[in-house]
Amino acid sequence: MAISLVQDGATMGVEWLRPLAARLASLIFLAPALYLGHFLVLGVQQDLSGGNWRSDLPGLLVFLFITLAIAIPGYILATFRYFVDIDKTSGAITVSRRFGPLLHLRFKRKLSEFSFVSIVRDLNQDEKKQSSWFAVNLCGGKTTKPIELASFRQRTEANGFGEKVGAALALKATDFADTEPDEDE
Repeated sequence: MAISLVQDGATMGVEWLRPLAARLASLIFLAPALYLGHFLVLGVQQDLSGGNWRSDLPGLLVFLFITLAIAIPGYILATFRYFVDIDKTSGAITVSRRFGPLLHLRFKRKLSEFSFVSIVRDLNQDEKKQSSWFAVNLCGGKTTKPIELASFRQRTEANGFGEKVGAALALKATDFADTEPDEDE
């Protein structure tokens, strides 16, 4: 997965750049939604030119609901962006998830909560090691929820990125890819 790392003085931004194939997957939802939307517009035009609004309105509202239920996941897939902004001078980390120009989810954390950068293998028990991903996270103590910065297919890329982020934030980068996970208490 392509990652954009931008450093400007004391600020650093990490953004996941989604491949074109991921954006094309949104067409699975958007194409049928546009098709249904076309017929919804035709129904409204027919009612505006002398149709019976009273009898057609419940059907049009149900059709509108179905069209929106199909279109919204496609819109989210097409416009989703995930990025992390780190300001070293103020010690603030902002994790942002954006869905188009309308919906922005922001979570603020303090840089002092995190003590190292970890590289872990993201692998289910029934998967082969060849199909694993290597996630780079900002981590702290056991009670601190980590922030995922990036994910790579190659371990060397993940280690290089982790060391670069660790050096920029004066944190140690540790590779935990082939260690056993800690048992939950």
